[in-house]
Order: sequence, then C-alpha cells, then structure tokens
Amino acid sequence: MLARELWGPKLSKMNQALPHWASTNKRKRCTIMKVRCRRNASFASTCAFFSLLQTSASISGSVVPIEWTNQHGCGQNSKVNCEIIIQYMCEDTADPQVDNFWPWTTQKNNVDSVGEQAFRSGTNIAAPRDGIPTSAEDAATDTIPDTVDAAIPDTAADRRYGMHESYDFYQTCQYTERNKGLYTADQNLRRLDQRGTRQNPNGNRRGLECPEERDYYPWWHPSPWIDIAVLTNDAGDEGCTTPSDCTTTRCKYYLEESFNKNSKGYCDVDHSATDATVTTKTSSAAWTGHKWYNNKESCESNGFTWYEVSLSDWLDLDYPECRKTGFARVNQLGNSHDDTVAGTEDVPKGVNSGRYLWTIPTIPTITGTDSDAYFTGVDGNNLEDAYLSCTLRIRYNISTSDFPAWPADSMQDGHIWKKKMVDWRNNSNGAGYSPTTPLEQDPYIYVGAGASEDDVSQVECNIDETFFCF
Repeated sequence: MLARELWGPKLSKMNQALPHWASTNKRKRCTIMKVRCRRNASFASTCAFFSLLQTSASISGSVVPIEWTNQHGCGQNSKVNCEIIIQYMCEDTADPQVDNFWPWTTQKNNVDSVGEQAFRSGTNIAAPRDGIPTSAEDAATDTIPDTVDAAIPDTAADRRYGMHESYDFYQTCQYTERNKGLYTADQNLRRLDQRGTRQNPNGNRRGLECPEERDYYPWWHPSPWIDIAVLTNDAGDEGCTTPSDCTTTRCKYYLEESFNKNSKGYCDVDHSATDATVTTKTSSAAWTGHKWYNNKESCESNGFTWYEVSLSDWLDLDYPECRKTGFARVNQLGNSHDDTVAGTEDVPKGVNSGRYLWTIPTIPTITGTDSDAYFTGVDGNNLEDAYLSCTLRIRYNISTSDFPAWPADSMQDGHIWKKKMVDWRNNSNGAGYSPTTPLEQDPYIYVGAGASEDDVSQVECNIDETFFCF
C-alpha cells in the first residue's frame, strides 16, 4: 500500500468539452436518460445529469454513445500517451448514508448524522445536484461557496448552487497531505494538501472537486466516482472486463486498481473506540496544518487507525471495461477513426467523434445484510432512489510520449522504461533546468545562408515537439 500511495501514476488533463448524447436500444429506439447537459462554472469536470434506472426488461441492453473531442490528440499517436476515463456518481456515494465507511467529518461521524445523510434537506437532493435558477435572468452557474450552509439545499439561495462532490469530500481533500512522491516537473506547488498538483499548483478551487483525485488515475484514496471504462492507447485489440482477460499489462493494471474492486486507504480515529471523537482528528496539528496523514505508516505511528475500503464492500459492481482509444490528430478537435470502438447495429463503426458505447447497467445490488444501513432513500426505495440523480464525467489523461510516466506494474516485462517512472527526484520546483529532469530542451540551430534541408526539417520537428511538452 505505501508504495502505491507515494508513487502515483501519470498526470491527467481534463477535457472541458461537453459530451453529445443519444440513446438507442437494440430492438427499438427509446429514451432511457433524462439529460441536462450544460457547462456549469461550479464544476471543472465534463458532466451530464441523468437518471440511471433500468429495472424494466423493456429497455434492457440500451446503449448510450458518449462522445468527445481530444484537443491534443489520442489513440495510436506517436506524440502522446492518452487515456479516457469515464465515471459516474449517484446520491449514495456523493452524499452517503452508510456509517463508518468514508472518513469521519465534522458533518458525519459517530455522533452527527448517524444513519443519515449529512446534506440532503427533505425532498431536496444535496449531491449530485445541478444549480436551480431563482429567476429567468439567473444562470445559476456561480461556484458553490465552501460552506456547510451552501451544501445543504434548504433554501432557494442554496439550491441555485450545483454540487457534485460533497462539502465533506472537499474538506478531507484540503486537510490531507498531498502525495509528495509525485513528479511535478518545474512547478512550485503552493499547497501542502491535496489541492496542490502539477496542474493546479496554486490550489485553485473548482466546485468541490479534489484536484489530486481529478488529476491522477487510479487514485490511492476512496473516491465517490464509480468507474465505467478506461480507454488507453496501450490496450489490446479487444476490450476486457476482468483482469485475467486483459492482453496488456496496462489494462490489467487499470482493472485491478479500480476502486470498484480494489481497496483504498485513509487515516482516521478508531471508529470502534467507545470514547472516539472526530475532534481528536480535526483539532490535531496534522489536520489544522493541512498535513493529515496520507499513508499507513505515518497514520499508525501517530496513534491513528488506517482503514482500507472498496466500493465492492457494499455494492455488487463490475470491473470497468478497458479498451483502445480511437486515433485523433493533435490540435484538431475533430473526428476520430473509431475502429477500436465496439459497434452495434444501431451505431456502426466509422469516422466519428471520439466515443464509447456504454451499455447501461442495472442498478447495483447492495451486498451488505442491511440495505437500509447503506442507503434508505428519500422514498424508502434504497438504490432506486439514489440512482434517480447521477452525474457522469469524462477525464482526458495525456502525457507526452518522451519520458517514463508509468509505474512498473503497469508496464510490460522487458519495456525499456519499466522501473524508471519519474517521481519527486526528477522535480526542479521552479528552479529552471535540473540535471534530473527527464525532458530535454530543443537544440538551438542557426538557419541562415547555406542552411541545408536537414537543418530546416529539424527546426520544424522541434517546434512541434515543444508545443506538446507541458
């Protein structure tokens, strides 16, 4: 566990374009989702709200094409390594009712919100929710304040703020120490906690998402997002949905590390202690100093308890699917050649936007002995109530292909970069050039009288490479 927590996988870039939606059924065309898809300033994620209810056999097998464009290219493109991660989140993980599964917070612990959700207000859902305008002139796209009051939708003023991840999730993020073993290049990170990443060095806030969770996949702590699919340029010709069926190490790694099945850890007070109180954590110097323990060794050596949980502890979830990404040119924002996408009778293969054909799953089964203990629901229908409001996001992970960005257990044996993944030792931290950096600057070439065609060709090539080094 410690190694995975300290040496994370590669950095991601979020695609900000909204997906296009269409819903089909193999036997007939039918609408299976209520979709409201618009850009909301409260969230950096690419999202759409929908109801994930499939309890009727009449819509079994329905397929939703999820489409996007890739700004910096994707697929079998020699310039980049590219992954697309598709996830969803519903009310049971966004505003959980279950006790002692997620980290204790000031809003939900062994005293507050026991057996209850921390933020729902009667019939008004707290998370995930879209902002509700208060008038025809109100766009309801302001960023939600980082307050308990705004998180609880008990007034029209609060309901105008959208909320995906909960207030509690963001509190844990902004007080837990960031992973300092990661490669951050020449960025000078100005946060000690998980708000500071290579892409977000100033710790800027976008809604209540956690920047470290957003920027790295697979993450090393519990997350409310459920994995649907991981599309990678390092996948086999056929998709796989169980690790044993994967023909590449990368796909096997992704499936084995998915929080759907794999346990992730967090540090907390002892939940079973009769005198346990959340203030033991929240009043500690580690918490107030935004350096709460992010690994088992530090946690236990300071007298706290390390917990490891997975979504499969409570839910009967499948592994995500791992498939190839479709080829897309750099700087095109256009169609992709999607022969790698599994076609259907209604949605054939061809030249289309980058896309994934998602077969809508049935609502997961609660595997615990007491369904009401996990999630009762506003109308007492358990997960059928939870899955009335869900949100989906697409993550566009991209790295240039000129340095080793992957841990050893995600790479094929014999690969020249196996066990050479960049980490904190390769950082220059704003100091400019470092002898340990994996990146090389383009050479200066004088192009003047008597320059050869080779000289000009080299300049053109280097300009292209420089553009994609970020």
